[in-house]
Amino acid sequence: VNLTGRNDWASTLPVDNRSYFYPSAGVSFIFTDAFDLGGDILTYGKVRANYAATKRDVPPYQLATTYAVTSPSYLTPAGATVYSASLSDALKNSGLNPEAVKEIEFGADLSFFNGRVKTDLTYYRKTSSDLFVTKRIPVTSGFSTQAINAGSIRNIGYEAGIDITPIKTKSGFTWNTYFSFNKIVSEVLSTDDQGADIILGNGAFIGNVQRVGQPFGMLYGLGRAKDKNGNSLIWPDIVTGK
Repeated sequence: VNLTGRNDWASTLPVDNRSYFYPSAGVSFIFTDAFDLGGDILTYGKVRANYAATKRDVPPYQLATTYAVTSPSYLTPAGATVYSASLSDALKNSGLNPEAVKEIEFGADLSFFNGRVKTDLTYYRKTSSDLFVTKRIPVTSGFSTQAINAGSIRNIGYEAGIDITPIKTKSGFTWNTYFSFNKIVSEVLSTDDQGADIILGNGAFIGNVQRVGQPFGMLYGLGRAKDKNGNSLIWPDIVTGK
């Protein structure tokens, strides 16, 4: 049995969310030793179960929307020094939370024929929440993107591996081969407070979108209305697709 606990403090997060704790626990059981089952066919057998929660901070400078002073400055005809400042089109967020991941895993390690055949089987379910993303927003707001914590995503995974040693001679020659299988099924469980799609990146007509009920990182494309000659009638809005 293994137990862990960790607490981090991150200066890139707001003061109220700066400290975060996350634990983990794991247990494994070698049933071939416990029940004296080891033999020529089943040489070794272990089952295991793990639970882990992890958290991490967000990139720096995401809490306050600030002006950038233009350099160099310039002088007016009267000799006065003038400084100018510009506001970024990226809207920051003073209420960000740390990203969180919770995962549960079950597995088994089995060895047969004195180690000539070994298998490793794993099933896991991972849920990620409060993910940090830069969401595209309507430019009529005065900004083009906004930093937010975007809902949650679930990944269910299946892994299988088999290690086979078909040839092993007394002279020391060994032939070993390994096969593996891995499958991950992802699903977006929630997005923002309104449940709206979250468009990622800066693609105008093709990109990635987080949409509830769909896999994470799903590609989207926007079509255009055309006349009979194939000329575009209207350009779609990047955010709404209309």
